[in-house]
Amino acid sequence: MAMVLAFDQGTTSARAMVFDAATGAVLAEAREVVAQHHPQPGWVEQDAELLWSGSLLVLQVIEVAGPRLA
Repeated sequence: MAMVLAFDQGTTSARAMVFDAATGAVLAEAREVVAQHHPQPGWVEQDAELLWSGSLLVLQVIEVAGPRLA
């Protein structure tokens, strides 16, 4: 079965979805909130390590979709 992985790293969350390439059915999905820090008015900061770890966490959605290949 062919699958399509969609990944989005936004300013408020990381998201990943796995779709069946033939039907478009969602096989698995995950979302992780990304913390924002406001050190002073008008500033927004994000920790690069948290962005990376959140990305890795949601990409584990591939493991959830994997068994559907059998």
